[in-house]
Amino acid sequence: MPITDGWFNVFRLSEDEPVQEIDAFLEPGDRLFGGGGGPAWLAVTLDQGLEAMDGGGCERAVLTVRQDGNTLIRSRPPTVEVGLEMVKRAPDRLRLALQLDDVSSPVAAARCVTEHAALDEMAMVGVWPSFLHCDLNDRRLYPVYAACVEAGLPVRINVGIVGPAWSSKHQDPMLLEELLIDFPDLTVIGAHMGHPWELLMMRLIMKFEHLHLMTSAYLPKYFNPELVKFMDSSRGRGRIMFGSDFPIIPISRAVEEARKLPISEDSLELFLGDALCDVLGWK
Repeated sequence: MPITDGWFNVFRLSEDEPVQEIDAFLEPGDRLFGGGGGPAWLAVTLDQGLEAMDGGGCERAVLTVRQDGNTLIRSRPPTVEVGLEMVKRAPDRLRLALQLDDVSSPVAAARCVTEHAALDEMAMVGVWPSFLHCDLNDRRLYPVYAACVEAGLPVRINVGIVGPAWSSKHQDPMLLEELLIDFPDLTVIGAHMGHPWELLMMRLIMKFEHLHLMTSAYLPKYFNPELVKFMDSSRGRGRIMFGSDFPIIPISRAVEEARKLPISEDSLELFLGDALCDVLGWK
């Protein structure tokens, strides 16, 4: 069964590169997730990431990268340039998700999306509303969404309670309704489960054909039972997508638990990669 991880993080190209300094964003990580926390995550190299993919039977993954700009967060994903080199070293296994750092200039942010969308390696655009300090349907983001529609790129939007001690109001899934009414052709992947509003996400998915949900940063054993039933239903099959948020969650553990979900083999295949690859056109 082909497996594709929709949220994959690697912070160093090789052992020769320095390890980034941990900041307030990652400091609570060990308390929430264990596994050594931020310092261990920031030390992960491309080879170690590929090894983790192999250990979980994961053939492909979408690697998070960032635009090359300043930000208050020090512990950051690699730049697009470094991400392209990573894809070059594993060309059949990796694609990129451009995580936006700054939308203070909506025109510049949209131009950034348009420029990077021309890259064959770019699979999606990432929007983290609580980090950007604006609602997911804020008008400052509308030029970005318009650029995504024009480029045919999905946008991966964090929804639900945010991990760091920041405001989660920007990520209320109910805000997706207005966004998808305004952008009916925009493909949106709600990331990080939307917890604790999974039932709302399910209802919105039934309403909007281009809305999906990614379970990144949540182990399958913590999935809402109603969501698991939805994954195996005629209206939910193929709309829920797998993402580990490696190295925060080990890929092998996430896959192992996913295989224990009480859903059909067809639904499991869609969840573990087929649905995401269909949306990305990654055949």
